[in-house]
Amino acid sequence: MNRNSQLNIQGDIHLYSEDLHSSAAEEYILKMYLKEAKHLVNKLHGDFSFLIYDQEKNEYFGARDHLGVIPFYYYFQNGSFFYSTKLKDLVSHPETTPKINDDWVIRYLNGWEAEEHETAYTNIFRLPPAHILQINRGKLTTSRYWEMTKPESIDITRAEACEIFREKLTLAVKQRLPQDGTPLASELTGGVDSATITAIASKLGTQAYGFTHAAEHGNDERHLVNDFLIIHPNVKHQLITKKGVNIADDCRWVTQKLAQPPQAAVNEWARQLMQAAGDVGAKVIFSGFGGDEGVSQRATGCAYAEFIKNRQWHHLYREAKNYRPIAWPYTFCHIIYNYLLKSKPIFFDNSVDQNFLKKEYRLPPQKFKTGLSRKSTFEYTKHLLPNRGHTALRFEESYQLGSEFGLQYRYPLMDIQLLDFFNSLHAHCKVYLNQNRYLFRNESMADLTPPSIRYNYDKSIGGSIIPGLDEVWNTLDAELAQDFDLAFIDQAALTKIRTKETHSFPTYLIIACKEFYRIKS
Repeated sequence: MNRNSQLNIQGDIHLYSEDLHSSAAEEYILKMYLKEAKHLVNKLHGDFSFLIYDQEKNEYFGARDHLGVIPFYYYFQNGSFFYSTKLKDLVSHPETTPKINDDWVIRYLNGWEAEEHETAYTNIFRLPPAHILQINRGKLTTSRYWEMTKPESIDITRAEACEIFREKLTLAVKQRLPQDGTPLASELTGGVDSATITAIASKLGTQAYGFTHAAEHGNDERHLVNDFLIIHPNVKHQLITKKGVNIADDCRWVTQKLAQPPQAAVNEWARQLMQAAGDVGAKVIFSGFGGDEGVSQRATGCAYAEFIKNRQWHHLYREAKNYRPIAWPYTFCHIIYNYLLKSKPIFFDNSVDQNFLKKEYRLPPQKFKTGLSRKSTFEYTKHLLPNRGHTALRFEESYQLGSEFGLQYRYPLMDIQLLDFFNSLHAHCKVYLNQNRYLFRNESMADLTPPSIRYNYDKSIGGSIIPGLDEVWNTLDAELAQDFDLAFIDQAALTKIRTKETHSFPTYLIIACKEFYRIKS
């Protein structure tokens, strides 16, 4: 906590437009607050979550960064207000009385997404990304301070776009490197995103350690990572497997550390990787998360839609001709057909087998939009980054679990200024000769990633994170013998599970909920 005669500030602040360490960043924020008040957030570039208390006015002001990299939790009841970047700190605070939100748990078991302000407690809340919080005269209000908007398009050549993009990406990596001489850890997969940022960090002279999830049996991405290590021998590397690990134990551990059941569907697999990163002395860990949705998006259909909308037929002809040199008219017309007749948003519901729940706790499917009409590459990014609840949840859980091992997660591909530049580019700079992710796949990136990674179009989503699923899911079978005495569970259905009459039982979710109620009892 930083203090001056009038203002106190607490939180976690990393500003990348200013060369400031943590305490200096707090001083900078306080000075800006005295000058700009709530408008100071419009001038911040970085990852931050902070709360300012004005002792003289008895007022609070808080803010969370644009995409929500750092969490912001708060407790507000009967005039008492407490803040933290970690939910468990508020749950265990001696002056709070957290109350479990049973409705949240029921919706969780039904596969519903939580509301953006919700936690698993009725009196502890999340501040959404790009929001500020104010308490004046005992009244708490929150409001959005930033919305991703389409910047003015810039007219530059494809080659110029590639050159500038690499410069800006290099800067985003450099700004997030550890400054205290400790090594950098990186979640290194066989994908172009994590490989590129790890390569840039190594070229900048940082000692980087790459950690790769691998399967004990079956296919994984280690062959791609091995190709990467050949051209980057200074990157030290370690494979992380789940051999000998009981996934149920990991589930209970994650629930304890998050103080609620996990929702991001990835972080429960990362415990061993985080442990290994902490063991080498790393304090900062890079992740390529967000690339698929942003600057390395695979939105070829959206790029084609821009060509059609802007009547850039020469670009569309080039793509069709490259794909089918002889039958290009068919491809050309097929692209237009898809744009005109198959460009409506895709809606789906979260229908799950609810037989394990008592009838009174079964909810109707929650219908929501997972796709979007093929409008533009910008709309694609906006839909999947700031407007997608999963993104913030992933950040929140990674931050809290990483802190257990002294790690701070950082995401160079989620840099706001880098995203702004990407969104200002014309579509032909993003997709060229049927290559999506062209800014990563062009020849100017050849010194960063091997061809096997740069031109790999078959990488399955999640394959690098949770390979060899059967090996770990089988460890859950032994858990079925225990008592699941939650009020929501249909015990008759559980009996059928144990007698192998049916297999529709989300063991992982139930273990998490049981542990959640246990630690709160």
